[in-house]
Amino acid sequence: MPKDIGVIISNTGLCSSDNVLDAGTGSGILAIYLGEIAKKVVTYEVREEFVEIARNNIALTGISNIECRHGDIVEEIRKLDEKFDVITLDTIAAARVIPYIPDVIFPGGFLLHIHLFLSRQRR
Repeated sequence: MPKDIGVIISNTGLCSSDNVLDAGTGSGILAIYLGEIAKKVVTYEVREEFVEIARNNIALTGISNIECRHGDIVEEIRKLDEKFDVITLDTIAAARVIPYIPDVIFPGGFLLHIHLFLSRQRR
């Protein structure tokens, strides 16, 4: 939901110099909103059919700073040599990813587990 995305952006202070890791691309909507602001968005989706949908949606926007990757973030995070300012986890596998976050996040960066974050915002 766009209102939820606004809460994510305002709480992280996302800005034009930030690099974002987004896990659980789905249709690509969150990545698109983040890509409108951030320097770069790298997004992972485990389901190949969603990768194609997201890539098509991203292409329709004309945004060129979003890289949509096919892969399981649980495995892929161990291979990353990039660092990120903001990391969003929209995946049920978030608990298996968290131990690797210190290797890929800049000091002072933000980690959001979308399901937990949004459920707390709605209380």
